[in-house]
Amino acid sequence: MRIALLIGVVIIFLYTIWVVVPESYFERKYPSPRRITSQQATKKNAHGIAAPKTGRYRITIESAKIFPSNKENNCWDPCFGKSKKAFALLSKELASDPGAGWRNVMHPRPRVLTDQSSKMPDVFAVFKIGNQPVFRTPVAKNTLTPRWGMFYDKVIHANDTLRVYVWDKDTLNSDLIGYYAASRIPAKYLAEGGVWKLQFQRVFELKITIAPIRKKVGKKLVPGRYRVTLVSAVVDQYKSTGKSWDFFKGRPDPYAIIRLGPHQMETHRKKDTLYPVWNHSRIINLQGDEVLKVQVLDKDLAKKDDVMGTCTIGALKSLKLQDGVLLRTPCGQVKELVIKFDRIL
Repeated sequence: MRIALLIGVVIIFLYTIWVVVPESYFERKYPSPRRITSQQATKKNAHGIAAPKTGRYRITIESAKIFPSNKENNCWDPCFGKSKKAFALLSKELASDPGAGWRNVMHPRPRVLTDQSSKMPDVFAVFKIGNQPVFRTPVAKNTLTPRWGMFYDKVIHANDTLRVYVWDKDTLNSDLIGYYAASRIPAKYLAEGGVWKLQFQRVFELKITIAPIRKKVGKKLVPGRYRVTLVSAVVDQYKSTGKSWDFFKGRPDPYAIIRLGPHQMETHRKKDTLYPVWNHSRIINLQGDEVLKVQVLDKDLAKKDDVMGTCTIGALKSLKLQDGVLLRTPCGQVKELVIKFDRIL
């Protein structure tokens, strides 16, 4: 009994040191920008464009360009001598020519970048809009030009703040490449959409596409060949019993299984999240009379996987798809499950 108690105390101590303290320190060091009022946010700008108060948008994190060296002029990963000097020189030239600098400085020297690929960062980006949960990209390894193309559908208010973090993933502590904060997203992107290019700290360029999602009349699925995609889900914070999904108020590791008549799809698991994004696809021939069944589970190692939701939604031909392709449905402890049906001609 004493040994178990001692182990519990040690685990709580380590959790506090490695998770709670760093998160609170980071929040103080990189605070959210001051939120503006709705009246200020929807005021027309110099070009006569006003942002809608609220809208649904597809945010696509396209790509980035990272300075070859950090602010101390060291490589992102350990390097010495000629490598360190070469990368520091490239960064200095880029900083002196921020306009067309990437093309002028980097393109004539592809061999330098190829030879030194092991010294490059493992890049991922984290976004936080207003008070919504963060969303992040996968890690692009050993590159100064990560390409993600990851999209997320978000409801955005005109006065929502924006915070962006770009990181170099390391085994113990990730290095912050750049931090950007704005009191709101520019009105022209919320009104019309477009490509937004940001430049901050050691991020030479971060490219984001913002596209308003227009409401369309729901359509019924007709027989044909489809790319079926399990897109994402939003999960309740607690089980129906009121308990957390994992120990120490831990978040679940969700994965999903759907059955379409004789066809079955299963996603990979997403670790420690209430907002899993899978984007798992399969091409299937559908007649429309297949019955759609869904099961969402929390992957556990020491015990049987917890069932977060099991439901029979019905025959495909009876479902109305939003925006012509999207099915949004609740399922048990899953507030919203998003499945996409793209017809392939």
